Amino acid sequence: MTVFPFLSIPVAAAVPPPQGGAHITGVEHVNDRCDKVSVYSPSMDKVIVNDVFKAPKTGSPTVYLLPGIDGGDNLDPGASFAPGTKSWFGMTDIQGFFANKNVNVVSPLGGQFSWYTEWINDSSKQYQTYTTRELPPLINAEYKANGKNAVGGLSSTGGASAENMWGPLGGPGWVAHDPSKNAAKLKGVAVYAAASAGGEGDVDRLPPGLPNFTGGLIEGIVAGSTKRFVDAATATGVLVNYVVRPEGSYTWGLFESEMQESWNTTIGRVLGV
Repeated sequence: MTVFPFLSIPVAAAVPPPQGGAHITGVEHVNDRCDKVSVYSPSMDKVIVNDVFKAPKTGSPTVYLLPGIDGGDNLDPGASFAPGTKSWFGMTDIQGFFANKNVNVVSPLGGQFSWYTEWINDSSKQYQTYTTRELPPLINAEYKANGKNAVGGLSSTGGASAENMWGPLGGPGWVAHDPSKNAAKLKGVAVYAAASAGGEGDVDRLPPGLPNFTGGLIEGIVAGSTKRFVDAATATGVLVNYVVRPEGSYTWGLFESEMQESWNTTIGRVLGV
């Protein structure tokens, strides 16, 4: 199984969307700060629901938080979650942490096994276009945001043929998307990357007596790939805020802690919030 580390990259203003297309189809007001915004994506010809936590002021930047492997839904037969709740908004305290911060927080739902990228052989998975070209201009207009954006993500893997994503393994498509081989492109971008040594700890918020051997194993793999990326980035002169925790076993407790740490040490400072 291939996984990605948590990575937060503040980037420049969003690229304008292609002609003819993406638009908001509905906004459900969950409470005075939380909305569910439905957006039609012409690149995938479907409507995608996005969780939104509104900044207390207009003219604020936006942080996009990408779900993991399951796109906000539950893919574990041993657990039960309502649709869309195994997500950043359902599993972490987004409202509490960002309550007094002048930033919009947006998390698209769906995209199971998509890696949030463009799939060569699957037109239903064109999430790079959606998250970088179609969605941001709509969020900027709807919430009067200032166009400064950041993105964070966590666990991703494939539930389909990986070659349908970027072509033959090891081919040019894979090289073009290899973070270690493309680290130099991040010069001038603030980057936060983190993983733990894989041991369970209080940060995991696990019930007493419930071991998480699989999570610890996965986190160990993540730690190795994160180190390789950081080494490659550092070698090209890219500065990375790199954190290795002594404990944490691939849980939402760990993901939430790292998200908050990334904000406090990297994202918030760069966005000027």
